Amino acid sequence: MGPRGKILTSLLMIIAVVIAVWQFTSPALIPSVGDEIPLLNAILKSWKRVLLEVSG
Repeated sequence: MGPRGKILTSLLMIIAVVIAVWQFTSPALIPSVGDEIPLLNAILKSWKRVLLEVSG
C-alpha cells in the first residue's frame, strides 16, 4: 500500500471514529417505548377532533 492508500485509510478511520463519538454523545431522538404510546394517543385524539370539526 502506497502513501496515498495509507492517507486514505487514515482519513476513513478518523471519519468513522468521529461519527461513532457523535452518535454516542448526541441525545436520543427516538422516544423510549413507554413514551411512544401516550404520544400516539394524543396525536390520534387531536386528528379525530380536527376531522369532526371539519366534517361537522
